[in-house]
Amino acid sequence: MIDTALEYRIRVEMRDGETTTNLLKPTGLLGSNSAKLRVLYSFKRIEKVVLNDCDIIAEIRNEFAHKRNNKPMDDHSHKARLLRIKCCSTKHRLNTGEYGNALYESIDARAYYSKACMITALTLTNQVRSQQLDEELRSMLISRIKQ
Repeated sequence: MIDTALEYRIRVEMRDGETTTNLLKPTGLLGSNSAKLRVLYSFKRIEKVVLNDCDIIAEIRNEFAHKRNNKPMDDHSHKARLLRIKCCSTKHRLNTGEYGNALYESIDARAYYSKACMITALTLTNQVRSQQLDEELRSMLISRIKQ
């Protein structure tokens, strides 16, 4: 989901055509999400908090995708990282009224991770400064967040 939002977000800033397509291929200069994020941040198209949130999400995702003996999602180390995701933790606190240790103990880590991915993806698409925002993508992200 973040991949889709990030791809959309960077394409809004670029010209259509073969050059852009080649840059964004997995083997292109901007093929990785990390490269796309750093370019968007460098050109002041996303805020530092969004960059940091995406990095935390990628760190957790990569740990589960590439390590065999990883800790379960509800492990305290994962929960601590999840709570560093700013755009999600603030919304969670506002929606539930939970703070501090109560929040830490009560979160369903898998659900929180999923919601963090969706909210971060929505945040990426909300930062499009022009009116080119794809309403279908935005609607899909909003409906998933509400689930």
